[in-house]
Amino acid sequence: MFTLGLWDCHRVLDFGCGSLRLGGLLIPLLQPDRYCGIEPETWFIDDGLDRELGRGVVLNAPQFAGSLPPAT
Repeated sequence: MFTLGLWDCHRVLDFGCGSLRLGGLLIPLLQPDRYCGIEPETWFIDDGLDRELGRGVVLNAPQFAGSLPPAT
């Protein structure tokens, strides 16, 4: 990712982050609080934390947003 211009100080917003396949690569490389994943199916995020990253990733403080309320 660094060869493509991504640095540890950049912020990443991952729409449809799913089970964190990309997040699994980016979260350990980024500084704390620099990754935000959005996924309407929150069980995907839980599964990704268990299988891809492990719960210890909270040290990097990634942010996740689940399903959004319907637009009015």
